[in-house]
Amino acid sequence: MSGDLSLAGTLRLPLADNDVYPAALFIHGSGPVNRDGNAVDLATGNIVMEIDVYRQLAAALSDVGIASFRFDKRGVGDSEGDAMLASRSDLLDDARAAIQALREQPEIDPNRIILIGHSEGSYLAPVLAVEDPDMAGVVLLAGGARALDAITRWQVESLLGQQGIEGAALEAALAQQDQYTAFVEASQGEWSDYTVAELQAEISWLSEDAAAQLKASPLALSWLREHYLAEPAEVITQLQDPVLIVSGEKDFQVPSSEAGLLSELLATAGNDDVIVYVFPDLNHLLRYHPEEPNLTYRHVNEPVDPRVIEVVQDWILERFGS
Repeated sequence: MSGDLSLAGTLRLPLADNDVYPAALFIHGSGPVNRDGNAVDLATGNIVMEIDVYRQLAAALSDVGIASFRFDKRGVGDSEGDAMLASRSDLLDDARAAIQALREQPEIDPNRIILIGHSEGSYLAPVLAVEDPDMAGVVLLAGGARALDAITRWQVESLLGQQGIEGAALEAALAQQDQYTAFVEASQGEWSDYTVAELQAEISWLSEDAAAQLKASPLALSWLREHYLAEPAEVITQLQDPVLIVSGEKDFQVPSSEAGLLSELLATAGNDDVIVYVFPDLNHLLRYHPEEPNLTYRHVNEPVDPRVIEVVQDWILERFGS
């Protein structure tokens, strides 16, 4: 239970005949995502992109004696709630409830719980670890060190640059993005609290259709606002748990340079148990991606890159056993 909401998930135990196991808790990426990491259409409940990252990683961890828990985000799959109104704070509360539920399982060693945060989850996992002195370690997959507003601006600039847009046209597009960001950061309430006309007044370049699309966004305005205003560096520089960072140079959602920034912040914190892997041909969904990076999801029908699986398995086993 997270507050008055019931969240559904899967506890996966290894076949090894141990009394207790270390366990990993998966913290999702953004959007309506189920326990396996699949993107879900909120209107129909159907899977629209079978990403399957967390299920594959959970199976691989089980193979080497590590338990795991993965759950449907609120309002997705079998979990109660409204995904379109889920704020960053709500998602942190849900993860806290999942940690508590995992610790209560008799098969789980409560002092050997590892958080595995992917994408958005890499922002949330350090918050949870810093506030929880009993957390054992943190894995950050395709994670960012800068706030989401900076990452989003980089996405816009990179995408337009790939399309050959430069000079004054690029500056104009970035100015539009900055105006949108300024509105989000100064906003209150949710998208439903604004009319189309009010959104157009606040963000002058919005067409009526674009404003209506914002109002129908699956990401809550509070979610955006809280992520844009958060300062991840303030949390990272307090993180003393062992940390594994995995990133890919073909990631077009979060630049691989963020891995180095995370490492630098952790070094500033005096954390000397940090391992960083940046694979030159890995994309945001942790798949082998030999082509140029892009925002079109590719290779989702292929398995998670075995190098990612191996480094996560080895890192947990070396520090926490099985």
